[in-house]
Amino acid sequence: MTVTAASFFASAYGDRDPREAGALSTRITTATGPKEVVLDPPNLRVKVLGLPCADLDDPVIQGLAAGLDDDAVPCTKLTVYAPPEEESAWVRRGFLKEGEIRGYFADGIDTHLWARYGGDGRDEAPRDGEHDEICLLYTSDAADDWLGGWG
Repeated sequence: MTVTAASFFASAYGDRDPREAGALSTRITTATGPKEVVLDPPNLRVKVLGLPCADLDDPVIQGLAAGLDDDAVPCTKLTVYAPPEEESAWVRRGFLKEGEIRGYFADGIDTHLWARYGGDGRDEAPRDGEHDEICLLYTSDAADDWLGGWG
């Protein structure tokens, strides 16, 4: 049974408005053990720390992912701080890799940051075209002339 994101937020915040109350940390227990969940309504995101891909079927995680498109839920981004794993498994589940942090976990293991977004367009980079144009210019002969050999 999936737990809805709205009910998860309600149980964490009680009568307080999540948008006004600020971020808070809570714990859930998945098949692989306890995990910290950081609810951050002011930034419209939820972070789950130490979650392997195998736990994506957990009812709470399923509910949080489904809630990204729910206007009643104050989050549009789910970020998972995961141990290093096969990347294709995360991609198949609708996640985008955002980066890595070396030695993040207490045992010195790196973490891989995986993000999943709602349909609000938050995952779109409005300046991607500008970035591509700059990269093309930088790699062109004109850039070498303009930079005087520094390129």
